[in-house]
Amino acid sequence: MNSSAESQFIKIVHWCWYKKWWAVVFLLFACVFFYGMPKILAVLVENNVYLAERCTENTNVVSESSNQMDKFGLYGDSYGIWNAFFSALAFFGVVFTLWRQNRETAKRSLIDQYYKMLDFQQTLIDDMAVPSVSKSQTNTATIKNKAAIDLKVMEGPEIVKGRKVFVEYKAQLKYLMKAIKEIVVEKDLDLGEMDIADIAYAVFYYGASKEWIPFMHEYLKDYEQKELLTNELLTQISKDKKHVLGRTNQNYMSVYSRNMYNAIKLIDQSKLLTNEEKVRYIKVLRAQLSNAELYVLFFNLLSRFGKKWNDNKYVVKYQLIQNLPSKYCDGYNPKDYFPEIKFEAEERCLSPFKEIIVER
Repeated sequence: MNSSAESQFIKIVHWCWYKKWWAVVFLLFACVFFYGMPKILAVLVENNVYLAERCTENTNVVSESSNQMDKFGLYGDSYGIWNAFFSALAFFGVVFTLWRQNRETAKRSLIDQYYKMLDFQQTLIDDMAVPSVSKSQTNTATIKNKAAIDLKVMEGPEIVKGRKVFVEYKAQLKYLMKAIKEIVVEKDLDLGEMDIADIAYAVFYYGASKEWIPFMHEYLKDYEQKELLTNELLTQISKDKKHVLGRTNQNYMSVYSRNMYNAIKLIDQSKLLTNEEKVRYIKVLRAQLSNAELYVLFFNLLSRFGKKWNDNKYVVKYQLIQNLPSKYCDGYNPKDYFPEIKFEAEERCLSPFKEIIVER
């Protein structure tokens, strides 16, 4: 049995089980079986009456009763096929029960693995910590000597932790796209919105430094004036005194993206789940994604990093960025790139705190 036929068989079995057709089939055969019972009883009564009458008439009742009971036995033997049938039915019932139990066990194991991956995703987010793009903190260090106590103030970027890290990722991506757009206008480069998003996400992911130049030349080999673009990007990024705009984010993002992709792949490729169940389980993952996470995922999809996502159509199939507000994407409208997704028609009203995040 090929995979397609097996899948169809499983769907039929599921349909029969959940629609209780197994009960209808059982009742049907029970009716057929009990349809013959009145005939058996009629023969039994007829023979008993006949034997009672003959007992008073002659002494050959034993032999004649024996002949009548033989006829009754032959009639009863005609139901032997039903005994065999119900025995076979009971056997297949046991086999089906064992098959279903094994299937349910495998299904529970699959779901347990899926939720463990979601737990790992949350643990990974909780462990994230990056320097803030815009916020600074003042650290006060106390230095003691024999004469007095001096206070030394040190300025540095604030360390952001947990899910707020994705707000910083959004700010970094926004800055990088802005810098690339300025270079495109100033140097009159032929780059579209998709190109700008692709380059910005590459810089965001791998980081920018002098050692980074040969790698970016290779990454940008399909673009004209790649050397000019790379050098101008480094110049723009070097203006950042905090040295956070050119940081690499692949240590966190590689594990985060890979785990989320594999969790969705685990559910999508399972033959143990119906399509409705797949959608329901992936909705659990989707509900855990913040707007900032959806923002980063969206630009991942626009870049070459999103090739596997797009090839497998996971984003469209499971509406992963359905809750992403269009005005949240810094001039990019998600509907233009994913028209198949039914985005929320009404965006939530932003609080003053969220307006600050959007502006960043």
